[in-house]
Amino acid sequence: WGYSGTTDRIRFTVDQRIFIVGFGLYGSYFGPTEYEVHLQIIHLATKKVCGSNTTTFCCDGTDDTFRAMFKEPVEILPNTSYIASAKLKGTDSYYGTRGLR
Repeated sequence: WGYSGTTDRIRFTVDQRIFIVGFGLYGSYFGPTEYEVHLQIIHLATKKVCGSNTTTFCCDGTDDTFRAMFKEPVEILPNTSYIASAKLKGTDSYYGTRGLR
């Protein structure tokens, strides 16, 4: 799994109003590393960017997930499709499969 500047995305819906404050992202299996990440939440039907932030996060070389945060919580409405997007720059990392940790 590599972070060569390509974007990872997932489409999602919720059944009640929520606020997303950030993403939990896997870090490097090469040891402590800093990643640059561009986060977005996009409303699927309108293509409107509901929330966006470019930031960094540090990992410690374990297979835990690490927080990458938005500047403000992003409101997500029920029964509406959104895309969660993350574009990372850094070394290869741990990863999940089949939607599981």
